[in-house]
Amino acid sequence: MKKEKSDDSETAIPSASDDLSKSKDKESNKAFLLISLLIVIALLIASYARNTIWKDDLTLWDDVVKKSPNKARGYNNLGVANFHNGQYDMAIDNYNKAITLNISYAKAYYSRGLAYARKGQYDLAINDYNMALL
Repeated sequence: MKKEKSDDSETAIPSASDDLSKSKDKESNKAFLLISLLIVIALLIASYARNTIWKDDLTLWDDVVKKSPNKARGYNNLGVANFHNGQYDMAIDNYNKAITLNISYAKAYYSRGLAYARKGQYDLAINDYNMALL
């Protein structure tokens, strides 16, 4: 913006570059708002999709073992979810996988012992409880 002095007061004379600058600022603001809106929409969709996975413990831990198949904790926690749903054989299978991945995972031995006890297999349960204590 050019300024001219007349007497002791200043007056602004708009130039073509000022109009162009304002137009670019408006376009930049529109582009920023559009990009921000698209990001918010993408995050909303991702949150909705993730909420279906968090529906219950089974779907959550099943997703975890699919994404991290070489980590014992996911299998142990999926086994716990199976156990709470009365699926003792599936729980034992998941505890076995956890123990295969981490032979010293005390929680998996203890949890498997609980499942064996629910099935009435007390000798196996006692063995797993002892393994958990080692």
